[in-house]
Amino acid sequence: MEETAFDQEEFYLGEGSNLSSRRTSFLQDDNNNRPFKKQKIGRPKQSFVWNYFNTVNNINYCQVSVPISTKSPYGICNHKVENGSTTTNMINHLRKIHKIINPVEQELYKAQGQRDMRDFIVQAKPLTKDQMSFLRKKVLKFIIEDLQPFYILESNSFKELLLSLHPFFEIPTEEALDKLLDNMFEIGQTYLKNTFENVSKISLTTDFWTSRGQHGYIGVTAHWISDDYNPKEAFLTLQHVHYPHTSEVIKDKLKDIIINWNISNKVTFIATDNAAK
Repeated sequence: MEETAFDQEEFYLGEGSNLSSRRTSFLQDDNNNRPFKKQKIGRPKQSFVWNYFNTVNNINYCQVSVPISTKSPYGICNHKVENGSTTTNMINHLRKIHKIINPVEQELYKAQGQRDMRDFIVQAKPLTKDQMSFLRKKVLKFIIEDLQPFYILESNSFKELLLSLHPFFEIPTEEALDKLLDNMFEIGQTYLKNTFENVSKISLTTDFWTSRGQHGYIGVTAHWISDDYNPKEAFLTLQHVHYPHTSEVIKDKLKDIIINWNISNKVTFIATDNAAK
């Protein structure tokens, strides 16, 4: 079988992510008039992260130079990130570990006369577990006291605000905040029960109302005087009351609430509205 060579111009992504052209030589079979192999041309990788990551067997390895150590004996980071549909994990790694950010965003900051974004990243230190928990509790407190919905966490401007306060803060999910809310409730309930142990007299006020769906609810608030003679109050509970909403049913519900808070021998007065029939 006689073989002849022919030249074909193709494009490839060269070093420095610049599109270059080259001449590639193929061996051609005279019998079928087809080249033995083809050079596949994929879509160019445009993200800046590919200047710092190499892909081997569907795994992306960070190639940023680092001080030689037991973890990095060759002076290369070699952090692994599995291939995915986005480059977010690689961007976060470069930003948090190597203080490398998107050069396009950096130029925008400079053009707007703002401080170099790297100043904030370099000055900030990764948050400890306790620090992260403290900040997340503050976020939850803001949501509760300002009556904000949990989906505010999906707001891009809110995320930008939190990250501008600390670039290493990890935005919590709704599920994470929901668990934190349960935990904070249990801590608050225990603290309040311990407080009541040192209180001799407690008064209660209640409010009862019915929803549009004819579901009854009762809210109970405790009032007492502290050792330094300052009036104190705390909202104890909001509970559903089954129909019928008679005085007897409400009385039994109040009794259960008082027993649950271990204040049966401390309650001196109870003020209610006229919702009971």
